[in-house]
Amino acid sequence: MGCCESTPSSSNTKSSSKLGKGTITKDMPIGDIVARYPQVASVVQAYGLHCVGCHVSAFETLEEGALGHGMSEEDVENMVRDMNKVVEQSSKLNSGKQNGEMNGGIDVTKAAVDKLKDLMKKEGKDGNALRVSVIPGGCYGFSYELSF
Repeated sequence: MGCCESTPSSSNTKSSSKLGKGTITKDMPIGDIVARYPQVASVVQAYGLHCVGCHVSAFETLEEGALGHGMSEEDVENMVRDMNKVVEQSSKLNSGKQNGEMNGGIDVTKAAVDKLKDLMKKEGKDGNALRVSVIPGGCYGFSYELSF
C-alpha cells in the first residue's frame, strides 16, 4: 500500500458518539480537517499519518487514512481527542477566532520567534515585521512565502 492509500473502512457507518462532542470527528475528510484546523497537522503527524497534504488523503476520512496506515480504532479515538484538545486550546488563546479556525492569524512557537529574530538581525532588518503570503499551488493547493 502506498503513502496515502487505504482500504475502505466499514466503520464509516459507525457512530463516533464515544468520541464525545468534539469539533473534529473521525468521519471528516482529512483535507477538510487540515484546511479548517491547520494547527492539528502536527498531532496527525505525531500519530504517524505523515501524508496529510497528499492529494489522495484529502478525500479520505480521518478514520480511513488512519486505519489504512495500520492504526487501531483506539489510536484513532486518541488522535481525535488530542486534535480536539489542540483546537480547544487554540480557541481559548485566540478568542477573536471562531470555532478554533485560523482566521487571519498564525501561531508561532518560541523557537520560531527566536529563529526569526536571528534572521532579521543577520539581514539587518531588526524591528521589522514578518509577512506571510499564501500562494495557490503546492502539494495540497497552497504554498507559503515569508519575508521581512
